[in-house]
Amino acid sequence: MNLKTSRSLHAASVVTIGVFCLRAEAGFANASFHLGGGTFSNLGNATGWRFTPTSDIIVNELGYFDADQDGLAESHEVGLFRVSDGAALGGTTILAGFGSPLRGDSRFEPTPTPMELTAGVEYYLLANNNLIDDFVSGQGNVGFATQIDWLGFVEGSANDFSDPIFFGRGVPGNLGPNFLIVPGLACPWDLDGDGDVGINDLLDLLGQWGTAPGGPPDFDGDFMVGIVDFLELLAHWGLCP
Repeated sequence: MNLKTSRSLHAASVVTIGVFCLRAEAGFANASFHLGGGTFSNLGNATGWRFTPTSDIIVNELGYFDADQDGLAESHEVGLFRVSDGAALGGTTILAGFGSPLRGDSRFEPTPTPMELTAGVEYYLLANNNLIDDFVSGQGNVGFATQIDWLGFVEGSANDFSDPIFFGRGVPGNLGPNFLIVPGLACPWDLDGDGDVGINDLLDLLGQWGTAPGGPPDFDGDFMVGIVDFLELLAHWGLCP
């Protein structure tokens, strides 16, 4: 399983998960994010994490954690794989320094071809060059979007994506490689799923005011439910399309 051959990574781009809404690209969020504290580590081997989506999603960007948001010391190849057969679904390179855009606490680049992920299927992310840029781990120190079930740590046998790949469990949560999620909903503003945007959805949004839910009602993806999200919901008041 060597991405340098048939599974080559696309340089100068990074992978974000995006599930496209029919009316707007609303509700995007980092798949994982730092909540504070934890153990900051370096590793000579490729490292990452295993997960299963709780709903169907499309991946079109990947990223890497920038601990202090002050630029990356190294570039990082990031790959997305399916656990069952080790198939490489896609990958790319996160640029060193400030070359890749920062969203939240990770830097991202788009991939040329979107990748469809199926709910309930296990996947894993790997990133290389973890000797200088830290990754972080720890229960309660790393959060995950509601569309993601974290399953465990992943480690390569070298500083690339060649076999064998080792799967661990450990304390929930580690963040190095990352991706961006947009919920796969035709009407993400319908928070209670009743087919229209109304008072119950507004109350739900107000109940999460000031929080970072990792998805709706944080429609603008700024890691806080606030006035922009409130106005977004009001703009789509009424029956869903």
